[in-house]
Amino acid sequence: MNCSVCGNPIHGGRTVFRCDCGVLAHAQCWSKHIIESHEPSFTLGTMTRDDEFIPKEPVQEEGEGLFGEVSDEVSDEDGQ
Repeated sequence: MNCSVCGNPIHGGRTVFRCDCGVLAHAQCWSKHIIESHEPSFTLGTMTRDDEFIPKEPVQEEGEGLFGEVSDEVSDEDGQ
C-alpha cells in the first residue's frame, strides 16, 4: 500500500495516519494532507513570553482556504 500524499510505500510497523476521508498517509505527510485537502481555518502568529498569542495576519474566515478563491472569469484591460 502507498501513501496517498507522496506515493511512496507504507511499510509495516511504521506510524500511519488514517483520515476520516479515508486517506492513509505517513506521519511526515500528514500535515500536508490536512492543509491541502481540508483547508482548515487558522491564524499565523507568535507567542510572547507571557503566553499571549499575537496574530501576524488577519484571521482567516472558515471556508476561504489557504490560497483564496480562484475565478474562472477572464477580463481584459477595459474591465469587461
